[in-house]
Formats: sequence, structure tokens, C-alpha cells
Amino acid sequence: MGRHRKKSGARLKERRKDALKPRPSPLAGPVEPRHAAVTSREGLLQLPVASIADLAVQWWRLDRWAAGVDEARLVPRHVARRFSRFLEEQGIEVLDLSGKPYEAGLAVEVLESFSDPCAPDGSEMVEETISPIVLWKGSVILQGQVVMRRGLRG
Repeated sequence: MGRHRKKSGARLKERRKDALKPRPSPLAGPVEPRHAAVTSREGLLQLPVASIADLAVQWWRLDRWAAGVDEARLVPRHVARRFSRFLEEQGIEVLDLSGKPYEAGLAVEVLESFSDPCAPDGSEMVEETISPIVLWKGSVILQGQVVMRRGLRG
């Protein structure tokens, strides 16, 4: 009996080790390396693609906030433009779907959906982007999160 428990414990440890191994995201498709190389004057810096995707989301949030008109936001707007340039140089694209038609198969998680009697029957629109879709070299590396508005069906 004790011997059987020991084997089960060893299997459990193996499963835990397997669960901790990094796995490619099912949304990422054929993204080759797990790190993106960033060249600077000092040399080469390698970053996990997931870190760059997180940076892209944070840039998007800063950019949306900094889009306000008061002068206190001039510095954040400048920072957002610099982030934007950096991300573009690395092949990162950020997609905000707010106000666009919802299409089945988009790389988004619908967090909430509501019916709108003023919308055309059967229409589906992204009402709000909670988190954007992030692409690296054309492949999805981070799924977006949206709130969807649907027209009532007649």
C-alpha cells in the first residue's frame, strides 16, 4: 500500500512539473521564438513576447487616457507616442475593436453582451474594448476582451 502511494505521489509531482513548463498560447499560431530581440546601442536585449504584449496593452490604456485635451496630459501623450513607435519597430500591432462590427472567429473574449432596441435587427457591434488584441508579426499573441451590443432579432 505504501509503495502504491509513493508511485502516485511521484506521478503527481511529474504532472506538476509538466504543468509548470511553458507552453505556446493556442491563440499565437505559428509565432516562432518565445522571445523578441530588441537591439539598442548597448547591445541586444531579449524579452518574452508575452512581456511585449503586456507592454502593448499598457500603452493602449495610456494612449486612451492621454487622448484627453487638458494640458496636464501633454507628457503622457508624448510617452504614449514613444511607446507606440517602439512597439511598431518590434512588429507589434494593437487592435482596438470599439465601434466595429463583431465577427465570429475574432480573437476576443466577450465579457458581456447586451441587447439594444435601437440597433438594427441581428446586428452585432463591439461596444467597448476592455483589452485590445495584440499581434506580433501578424500573429495573435494576446486575445482581446470586449463588451458586445446586439440588435434585437425580430
